[in-house]
Amino acid sequence: MCFGRISNEKRKQLYDEVWKTPVRTLAKQEGISDVALRKRLINLAIPLPPRGYWAKARSLGMQSPFLHSLM
Repeated sequence: MCFGRISNEKRKQLYDEVWKTPVRTLAKQEGISDVALRKRLINLAIPLPPRGYWAKARSLGMQSPFLHSLM
């Protein structure tokens, strides 16, 4: 993952990945800590699932929030 200036398309891809897979799992795939990935995603204004989201999502089938565009 490259985190500098990114396109809206790449930002949307990151958003989709974060809401399909836990941050901890994505961080392992990228070879960085989950805290580092979380900080980078916050810096890019990508909304993250709250604590307990994955447990609730498995039982309730929750949906991700809308990704706002950056202007």
